[in-house]
Amino acid sequence: MSLLRVAPLWASLLLLSACDSAPEAPVCPEGESLVPVGDPRLDEVEEACAPARCGTEAWPTTDATDIIYAAAWGGPTGPGTREAPYGLVQRAIAAAGPDGTVLVADGEYVWDLLVTPEEGSGVTIQGRCPELVALTPRDPEAPSFWVQGATLEVSGVTFRGGHGVQLMRSADGAYDASLSLHDAVVADAWEVGVQAVTGSTLDLTDVTIRGTRPTEGSVAVAAVHVNTGAHAQLTRVELVDNMTAGIEARGFGTELELDDVMILDAVARPLTAEEVAQGLAAVVARGRMILVEGGAALSARGVTLRDNPGDGIVLVGPSGPHLLEEVTVSGMRDSYPPPLQAGRSRGRGVVMEARFAGAGMDVTARNLLVEDCRWMGISAGGQYLTADLEGVIVRDIKPSEHDGIGGIGLQVWERAPVSIRDMQVEDTGPVGIYVTGEADVTLQNVDITRTTAGVQPGGGVGLVSAGAVHADGLRISDGQGAGILALPGGLVEATDAQLTGNGMASAVVLGGELRLGDSTLSGATPSAEYGGGIGLFSLNHEQPARVLLDGVTFSDTVGPGVYLRGPGSYEIHDSTFSDAGDVRGTPGGVFAVEGVQAWVPGEGDETGSGLLIEGSSFDGMGLDAILLDGAGATLAGNTFGEVAGEPLFVQRCGDEPLPVDLTDQEGADATCRPESRGVESLLLYTALISDALTQ
Repeated sequence: MSLLRVAPLWASLLLLSACDSAPEAPVCPEGESLVPVGDPRLDEVEEACAPARCGTEAWPTTDATDIIYAAAWGGPTGPGTREAPYGLVQRAIAAAGPDGTVLVADGEYVWDLLVTPEEGSGVTIQGRCPELVALTPRDPEAPSFWVQGATLEVSGVTFRGGHGVQLMRSADGAYDASLSLHDAVVADAWEVGVQAVTGSTLDLTDVTIRGTRPTEGSVAVAAVHVNTGAHAQLTRVELVDNMTAGIEARGFGTELELDDVMILDAVARPLTAEEVAQGLAAVVARGRMILVEGGAALSARGVTLRDNPGDGIVLVGPSGPHLLEEVTVSGMRDSYPPPLQAGRSRGRGVVMEARFAGAGMDVTARNLLVEDCRWMGISAGGQYLTADLEGVIVRDIKPSEHDGIGGIGLQVWERAPVSIRDMQVEDTGPVGIYVTGEADVTLQNVDITRTTAGVQPGGGVGLVSAGAVHADGLRISDGQGAGILALPGGLVEATDAQLTGNGMASAVVLGGELRLGDSTLSGATPSAEYGGGIGLFSLNHEQPARVLLDGVTFSDTVGPGVYLRGPGSYEIHDSTFSDAGDVRGTPGGVFAVEGVQAWVPGEGDETGSGLLIEGSSFDGMGLDAILLDGAGATLAGNTFGEVAGEPLFVQRCGDEPLPVDLTDQEGADATCRPESRGVESLLLYTALISDALTQ
């Protein structure tokens, strides 16, 4: 027999051998193994992959004595023994009676589960494990599990589909619902994963809620919703891939306690055709990982929020008191891409808002990290908000991808009193901290570093104030723009401040007020677009500026230590100027121009006006120590060391020169010089700053 005739025979034998062999066992994922499933009474055992904690028995083990058994292979009438289990979990619950225990074997159970006090208050329900037990409603419009006024403990199951798990008071109003759900999963629910209302008590431990979605036309979607005086405690809970909202709590008396909770990978709600046509003006389902409002109170410890289209934590008054400890918020981003994005879906890490009468709210935060957000890190506003933050890190906050707006590390607005200790703001742009709207902020031991410029001119500012800032131990360094910017109506009052290596100027006062004591301004670097390299620049913008310096050190600046332009109130006491100015025509110490006058003290509590330089020292000046350009000043008790130009140079006095008072000053000549110093670079800097203000 030739080889060509034998080969088909061997092929046939091999085929027959393959048909007779048993099918290959499935390969289980890491952490799982094959376990027996299905009716244990059958001779032929089925197997499935499951974690080891699912065990090898059909039912979980328990120490309870009053037990009713349920199994997918059971019958409709029970009697609920191991040999004859109920096929419906609903009937097993009713048969268990108060304080009974229902054990649920592996399998999928399709039924509309409703538990009332009459049907099973005090019942304990234990599934084999959530990977092998699924409870699904027959009616997709019904909850997977509905608890009305009953008290239950449930574990080891997955609730799938329907309208999630619902808790509420009994129909007659006599009983509140209470559910302890442990070692469980709520998956693919419509509109809400778990909801507790009207005085209910909810305890979730080692629970995962995932895939919550809206029904057609619905707006409100939440993985967990707590309302109307309910109390919810979540421990080691993970919310994954839910749409619109992770956790919502509303209503006076509502309490939400979170411990070791993770909310991850949220999804923006799809927009309807009508919403697209309206440009999102009507209803925008902004994603909120945690929303607390309407009188509810939040206590969050060890909480991580990551990757959400919209906001991380939103606290709206009236509500509280709120406590945040060891909380991380990361990856908040824009909800919708162009052209749908309409300015209402940008990402914010933490939002605190209490701006309406009667909407008071107290927030305490300890060890809070907000990072990698689009638009804003922390927003706190409203005169009825009181916030106390300690151990805060805000970093890597970028402008919106779509319109370039934002990039603010912390914004405090509308008369909110906020106290912050031990804070780091890193790699934000274009503003590190922004205080506006008569807000009152106290900063202690705060670092702001590497603020980058945005799309608006003059960006990259460490601290911007149009409100009131009181700082002790403020450090601002390596920003592309100014370290401090005081706007009209703004006050920055700082002691022990260190402004180092910032662009354009260490500090800029535009019609605002700056008070510095025992502080250092050094290493200001010129901006490629705006020039500068100034220690402090003040411009009369909308209203006269107010500058008070006491014990301030200016050093290592390309331009002058202090540049004052226009009428205002300027006091410089016991300060030091060194290594400032250069030979290209820029003075080193103080440059005053355009209407700055000699000092006139105020009467009573009134602020004085003009320029007073008293008890200060000037050394290592690249040109003049003090240059008055069409300006006046009062000098008293200042000392001049190494000065390449003149201690005092007065120029362009005009027909009516402004007075220069040297009554208590030696070594300075107030004669107006016929020649003038070239300060074109400083004039260009002023013009560019003025242009930036109009945009």
